[in-house]
Amino acid sequence: MNELELREAGLSGKLGNHPNSLPDLQLGSTVNVSDDAITDWSYAKHGVYQGHFTTKVLMAHMPKRLRNQVEAVYGWASA
Repeated sequence: MNELELREAGLSGKLGNHPNSLPDLQLGSTVNVSDDAITDWSYAKHGVYQGHFTTKVLMAHMPKRLRNQVEAVYGWASA
């Protein structure tokens, strides 16, 4: 989601990708999400992704080469 707005019951925003399993929605559709439906989140700050908690857990199970690629893409690679 993009253009997020914090609402009393959750978040409102516009879809930032093409939804595969929501035929009534498309890129840019406005959606409302309740707090209890949010399982993970992320945003980029100065090229480094914040959040991505599910990805960080899964990284322990990735082959080293893939883990290094993920770290580089998300700005988590050690300097």
